[in-house]
Amino acid sequence: NPDVDCILITNIKNLPDQYRNLYIEAGIQVRYVEFNKFVFADETPWKFAYYKLCALSNIVALGNHDKIILVDVDTVFVRPIDQLIDDCDDIMLYCCSYPLSHQDRRVFLDEIDNFFHDNRKLLYYGGEFIAGPLEKLRLYLVECENVYEALQKKHVYSVRGDEFIWSYAAANLKIKGGGNAYINRLWTGRVYETTNLAWRYDVCILHLPSEKQTGLYWVYKFIKKHN
Repeated sequence: NPDVDCILITNIKNLPDQYRNLYIEAGIQVRYVEFNKFVFADETPWKFAYYKLCALSNIVALGNHDKIILVDVDTVFVRPIDQLIDDCDDIMLYCCSYPLSHQDRRVFLDEIDNFFHDNRKLLYYGGEFIAGPLEKLRLYLVECENVYEALQKKHVYSVRGDEFIWSYAAANLKIKGGGNAYINRLWTGRVYETTNLAWRYDVCILHLPSEKQTGLYWVYKFIKKHN
């Protein structure tokens, strides 16, 4: 995707030169963003995952891009994203298509009921992907901040981490998702699991949570060796 501005957002202030130079040589910008928003206490599960909200908030505040796509670092772009860019006139999220019996969605719904006395059967969205136009992302982040402040006021936190905020804010703004056509989460291992079948068509981003220490490491070594 040579025409897309690619930015690594990190809270490491002094990134070692061996990595910084690698990004620069590949035409990737490196931006330091302090982790000073959406901060929870140290014992909070998935505490550092909330940094994604902080990072997105910073990029949106800059206002330098008409459309923004935020992805986790354990993702791989396997096709051009022209269709994705053209399609995201509204907020796009990755919907985990879980039934009511699935543990992650069950926990999410129970927490919403316990925290806010809201018993709607809401959809559950992953935190690995969000895309959309600048102004709509700005409005969405305001709602994310509202959810965060409500949790802080009640002195509660979700065991589902940042995905609770993404999902509940989306429900409050009636955002429908749409990202599943372009990204797929693949759990690799002895049992192969995918959460949607669109990957057979034009999915352009693969999220590979289990491959941080294996597949992605070897891909990195291959790229370094063969340029």
